[in-house]
Amino acid sequence: YPELPTAKYIFASRRVYQYPFLLKMSREEALNVLTAYNGELGQQLTVEEIFENLGLIADDYSKKMSVFGLDKNDIILQGKSIDRVKRFLDSIWEDIEKTLASEKTLLLKYLEQEGITRNSAISVVDVGWRGSTHQAIKGLLNIDIDGYYLGSLKHMHKEIMNESYGYFFELGY
Repeated sequence: YPELPTAKYIFASRRVYQYPFLLKMSREEALNVLTAYNGELGQQLTVEEIFENLGLIADDYSKKMSVFGLDKNDIILQGKSIDRVKRFLDSIWEDIEKTLASEKTLLLKYLEQEGITRNSAISVVDVGWRGSTHQAIKGLLNIDIDGYYLGSLKHMHKEIMNESYGYFFELGY
């Protein structure tokens, strides 16, 4: 079917798109993403894992962490623990921004290399659920994107809800 759009597989994890997109969010939203984990599924997140996810070295910040009563091995828990971690991350936000900006530059170069940036509209095909990759690419490239998913949840990101289509279920239905 030569009239169909060209398919292009992009090699990248959701994280590659989401972290540079943090620069487009409010700091509060970005801090929520950086400290997110699903305790109901038994997930745990340590302070050091946040550093690893950001490509920063926890030991370089040990003195500053201690000011906030934190250690790199601390497991983040809802409540006071997570609030302290967010305040700490806010205090080093300039370093985090530099890392994210560097990642954004590399990501945009990759998308340009793959020909994605030459389009005024693209479609994303993914497993689905909330559409985080779709939201991030749309926010970073500022182009129209339709998302086609195995399924989407009712908690899908509002910014892409009307441009997303589920196969087995759509918006939880």
